[in-house]
Amino acid sequence: DETDEDARLVKDDDLFIIGQTAEDFLVVKPAACESYSKQVEKEKEFLFTPSTLAVPASEKIPGNMQPRYLEDEGLYTGERPFVSQSNQNILENRILRQEQGKEWFGDDGKILALPNPIKQSCTRPPVFSLDEGIAPELETVYRKAIKMTAANQYLVGPADFQGPFQLDIDISGLIFSHHPCFSREHVLAAKLAQLYDQYLARKQKNLTKLLTDKLHALRNAVQCSIEGGDAAVPSPVAQQSIPEYKIEIRETRRLRDAEQEKDRMLLKTIIKVWKQIKSLRDFQKFTNTPIKLYLRREEVDQRLDEKEYEEEIQAEVNELLEEYMEEYEKKMEEYKAELQEWKSWKKAQKSKKKKKKTDIHEEEESVDYDLGEERVKPIPPKMA
Repeated sequence: DETDEDARLVKDDDLFIIGQTAEDFLVVKPAACESYSKQVEKEKEFLFTPSTLAVPASEKIPGNMQPRYLEDEGLYTGERPFVSQSNQNILENRILRQEQGKEWFGDDGKILALPNPIKQSCTRPPVFSLDEGIAPELETVYRKAIKMTAANQYLVGPADFQGPFQLDIDISGLIFSHHPCFSREHVLAAKLAQLYDQYLARKQKNLTKLLTDKLHALRNAVQCSIEGGDAAVPSPVAQQSIPEYKIEIRETRRLRDAEQEKDRMLLKTIIKVWKQIKSLRDFQKFTNTPIKLYLRREEVDQRLDEKEYEEEIQAEVNELLEEYMEEYEKKMEEYKAELQEWKSWKKAQKSKKKKKKTDIHEEEESVDYDLGEERVKPIPPKMA
């Protein structure tokens, strides 16, 4: 009997080739040994081995941007976990072979990583064993929690618990209007946010619209008083209220114009700051803040607006002309009164001179007196 090792896999009877046996199909030769360099070359065809060489910064930063180091700008970044340089180079070379591999790198060309959470010193208090001797000042005493219920919910009464109170405030977030670590873009963004808050507050109050409506109501009241006085016997109350209405119209128009000027200046300042932010972002090639301003164009009726503007301008011109005429008439009355006084004084001086012609000494004294009280003839006012 043949052993298992000597057993033939194919019997001679099963061979269809005449004149050959199983030994003719067997080849006996020594094992082939392939060199290490050839093995490495074959593995390169289906395996990727990252290089240990350093990657240039230009390949890790998108575009033609320069590396930005936050530490040099005064921003806190934290201490990165320690990784050997060779392992960093291997990881960077492997990541860059992937699609969108540059997204794993920060502005400084390093791989994005959180600060090292390991602290150099222990922050937890030491745990003492119960068997060890504990100092009296360090020994903890367990006391059961007691819920304090005051009789008065908001104010401390005479019978309530008298003692120190603690107010706990949960702060979900903080928004700084300014900080020493702010960049120039942060400062401009904070300024733009403050200006926008002012714009929303003024838009909510809408003082310009309220003053405009008040001005129209006062003008209508004056017009109704004038028309009512022309139609019938003028009422003394209505005639007395017209000057008061006119004074209030002047004050309301002045306030309305001041509010409109504030609104225009606020919008101009907002647009100016937004343009400064955009130019700064274009200059530094990156963005520090997520703020963005949208300017929406509203569809308006141009003819109706022009008509309203013309009516408002014409009404204001008429009011100013009326004010100037009233002021001119007031000055003319003052001029007439001063002119009448001057004529009376002149007439009195002439009569004094006629009486004192006989005495030369008295005439010299009167001349000196006249020169000392010489009055200037008033000048009539002119129309502007």
